Amino acid sequence: MLLSVGMLAFSSAALLAPGPAARATPSRAEAPIMAESNDMKTFLAGTSAGEAEEWDEAWGTDSFADLELKGVWERTGKGKKRWAPGDTTGDATVDASLLYSTWVMNRPDLYAREACPSCTTTRFVLGHLDFPYNLILEPIGASASAQPVLDGQGVPASVADGVGLQGSLSICSFAAAHARKGIVAPATGRPDVREWLSEAAAGTSQLDVLAAMLGGVHPADKSPCLNPWGFTVDDALVLPFLRNLKPTAADLDEWPAVVRAYLEMSCARCGVPLI
Repeated sequence: MLLSVGMLAFSSAALLAPGPAARATPSRAEAPIMAESNDMKTFLAGTSAGEAEEWDEAWGTDSFADLELKGVWERTGKGKKRWAPGDTTGDATVDASLLYSTWVMNRPDLYAREACPSCTTTRFVLGHLDFPYNLILEPIGASASAQPVLDGQGVPASVADGVGLQGSLSICSFAAAHARKGIVAPATGRPDVREWLSEAAAGTSQLDVLAAMLGGVHPADKSPCLNPWGFTVDDALVLPFLRNLKPTAADLDEWPAVVRAYLEMSCARCGVPLI
């Protein structure tokens, strides 16, 4: 009898003794909400895959943010080093997709001068292709021989031990090779375009001549263009000289309507300010 009472007392004490601390149930208010993050980069930087699993276990969360986080975690090997430009997955298509995603989140810098025709040609091509970049305008007193430079993760250097890809032709070719949302046809070598560019470089606007040359319509926004198949490098070469005329609203009223539409609509589509 005394043994039974002792055992009962021991059992009661064991029940009253504090056990291991239980894991607190995650609060739904702590769950990640994509809309509250400025961008996916910020969201992923502040949230771990383990936290997402805890939220899922407690609440059955199936938000886009949770799925994206766990997807990134799975794709990068659950804690292994994340993919970076220069790495390879063994699949060229996947590598190209990851590289472009890197540029969307960390845009390459395009160094350019405002009145430089080749710099503005580059801006028109990159804008037409919707290629991500940050524009950094060089001081007005920059050397006249300066060329545009594209610099960023995964962007090759023009020379060994150099920094960035230099020159409009190289940058446009590189962007066209990696573009995901558009294409740009090369220059045609049309004699009339070549002659117009020569006169424009000498300071002659030739607006009426250009109006007669605009024989196409770009399918995306129905803007005038030089060739029937849409925007080409021909247009990217001509438009900077029109833009450098710095037309006021009154000036534009005097321009041939088709030339005015050509400049205004092309600037709007490619994200190049008119003035």
